[in-house]
Amino acid sequence: MSDSKHNKDPVEQFFRKQAQDYHIPYREDDWLKLEQKLDLLAAQRIHRKRMIWMAAASLLIISMLAWATIENREDK
Repeated sequence: MSDSKHNKDPVEQFFRKQAQDYHIPYREDDWLKLEQKLDLLAAQRIHRKRMIWMAAASLLIISMLAWATIENREDK
């Protein structure tokens, strides 16, 4: 279909006009709220990673202490 056929179609013209006239208002408060939510999510991820590392380190330390205790008992 040619462009001239598209331009004569009233439905096509209606949608083109509506798409050109569409405007979304900018509100800085919305952006600030979004920024706060993203900061909170980032902080939660960091906290979760720290807790996982601390749990892993604790498990490693407990395992090493248990191994050292078992090794000392077998030597006596």
